[in-house]
This record gives sequence, structure tokens and C-alpha cells, in this order.
Amino acid sequence: MTYGAFVRAISRIAEELPTNSQLQREARAVSAWIRDPAKTTRQLDIQSNLFDRLLARSVRQRNAVVHGVKTVQEVVASVEPFIRRLAASLVAQAVVSAAVGEQPVASLESQRVKIRRKLWLLREGTGPVDRVLFGEEKDE
Repeated sequence: MTYGAFVRAISRIAEELPTNSQLQREARAVSAWIRDPAKTTRQLDIQSNLFDRLLARSVRQRNAVVHGVKTVQEVVASVEPFIRRLAASLVAQAVVSAAVGEQPVASLESQRVKIRRKLWLLREGTGPVDRVLFGEEKDE
């Protein structure tokens, strides 16, 4: 199943999940914002702000460690999962870049441009959210 097919089916999937479970509530939330480009844009803005905050916190913690400043273990621990996911994403992108003979920085920039275009299309309300985000995928 493709991402597009999954988000198109999320409302049906939600009905099959345990009643009033956290998973069902989250699936219903996704179902609500995936139908509305403005809601999707707001949700993506929330995630973008969270990313920016975690990145800034990570940089501050890195700088503190490098410069020998005593850090608070809980703050360092709060950014570890973020750094782990970010590093994994960058490594995966580098592997894909190498496989297609593209420079990693060029590949990252290309992805950034594609994402910015999708965000612009969402803000302009040019089409259904699933098509803007995932293209014209065929349901599998």
C-alpha cells in the first residue's frame, strides 16, 4: 500500500481500530486534517516548529558539550531520539544519493525544493491533500 492509498483509507481504518483507543483518535485526527489543505498546513507548521525547536536545542547541547559546559542530563536525553532519527534520515538519503550517482548535498537540496513546492501547493489549495503530498499514486 502506498502512502497516498493509506491516507485515502485512514477513515475506514480508524473504524476498525479499538473503540476510543489512542490509535483510533490519532487515525481520526489524521482523517480530519487530510481532507482539508488548511488543516494539513497547520499540522505541518506545528511539526515544523517542533523540528526547529528540537534542532536548536540539539545545537545548544552540542555546543555546551564541546565547550565543557555542564549540561542537564534530562535535556540531553530529550534530544537523543530526535538526533537518532535525523541521523538515520541523512544516512538513508546519502545511500540513495550514492545509488543514483548524485551528490548528497544536491539530493538534499532537491528534496527541500520538492517539499517547499508541496507546502506552497497546500497553502494555495490546488488539489486534494493526498494528491499534493503523494502524487498520483496507484492504489495497491
